[in-house]
Amino acid sequence: MIDIKHWPLMRLIRLAIAIGCFITYYESREWFILAIGLLMFVQVLFNTGCSDGSCEIPNQNDKK
Repeated sequence: MIDIKHWPLMRLIRLAIAIGCFITYYESREWFILAIGLLMFVQVLFNTGCSDGSCEIPNQNDKK
């Protein structure tokens, strides 16, 4: 059984987007929506996304 209590918020948001895309695909039969839903669902399954903070916005206060 999958225990979603310990999933981070971003993973739950991706799951919600995937489910929404699947519902929208079912109603409209648009393949592009299905592709986005599948992409989000794969990210949920494998817990992938922006790894190592590569999508993180740098802090303006950090001095190098």
